[in-house]
Amino acid sequence: MSGVLLATATYLTNLLTKKETPSDELDVFIKRVHEYSGLNPDEFYAFITNINVFKNTLREDPEFAGKFLYIALDSLENIGIMTEFQEDIHQLTLQLGYYAEKMLMDASINKNTAFHPKYLNSRL
Repeated sequence: MSGVLLATATYLTNLLTKKETPSDELDVFIKRVHEYSGLNPDEFYAFITNINVFKNTLREDPEFAGKFLYIALDSLENIGIMTEFQEDIHQLTLQLGYYAEKMLMDASINKNTAFHPKYLNSRL
């Protein structure tokens, strides 16, 4: 009986301490980026490829996913270089970076791994 109680308490504690930021907002940001896809199709393709790798590997390996996040954000910044949309894309990159790092931070907490934010630190 005490084993069942201990197992139940452990399970409930695990459920209550896990954090997860929903990825719905990330998909909204990705759709907003699509407006600028014609400015530099190669960089847009690189952004989409890397952000999808980020989304697919986030829960299993946050450190690995983070590398692809930053590659995707660099590609996003490169889409608007030398265009009249450069500032709009930069602001979108900051917003997307902030939200994705919140997701990355939650996944790192759940996996008990280190996380060193770039965009979250800039908001302080």
